[in-house]
This record gives sequence, structure tokens and C-alpha cells, in this order.
Amino acid sequence: MVAAGAVLGAEFSIADAAEVAGIDAAATLAARRTRTPARPRGLSLRLLNEGRKLLETYRAAIEASSGPSRVATAVLSHHGPDALRAWHTAFGTKVFDRWRYPDADELYAAAAHALATTGLPVELADVARE
Repeated sequence: MVAAGAVLGAEFSIADAAEVAGIDAAATLAARRTRTPARPRGLSLRLLNEGRKLLETYRAAIEASSGPSRVATAVLSHHGPDALRAWHTAFGTKVFDRWRYPDADELYAAAAHALATTGLPVELADVARE
């Protein structure tokens, strides 16, 4: 049982696959609307699915989108959760305008654009290429 007036938190994952990043963003916004403290953490679908049989298009999408996941982790580590929320919203607005599997170059450009838009160091985009 939870005590009256207690504030519960939520933990959500910032995934490295574009098709689930929209869900990440929705969870962030829902937590903000309800004033629920939200703690982001990274989730690597590339590592989670390592060694599993996957459709080649899905595997390629996961590989391409692991770069933005590294950028998100760097933003969170160096600038905190508020900066991550701002970056993730700007990134999502730039790359999720229509359904597709963006390639690594498009995702890199969107990550760099989101960094510039939010006033974060654009050099953080370089971790996407590591």
C-alpha cells in the first residue's frame, strides 16, 4: 500500500531503435503532465537482440539507430534529464515525421540538429559514430 500523498516515480528506457523512440517520448510527456518523477535510462536493443535471429531490415535499423542512443546517453550523463528531454523531443520532431527506417547518416544529422536546437554542444553528436 502507498501512503497518501506519496509521489511515485517512473523509470523509462531510451531505446536505440527509431520505431520505439516515439513511445519513449510519449512516456516522457505523460510523466511530465502528471508530474510524476521520471528517471530515464538507456536500453540497447542491439545488445538485447545480439545472437538472435531477426529480419535483416530490423537488424540494420537497430545498428543504424544505436548512434542516437549513444548521443542520448551522453546528453543524460553530461547535462542531466531535463537536457535529455529537450534533446529527445527535438530529435523526435526532426526524424519521426513519417514512418521509415532512417539510415545512420539521417539519424546522425537529426541528432546534431537536435543538439544545436537545444543549445547543447554539437560535438556530442560524434559519439554516434563511435
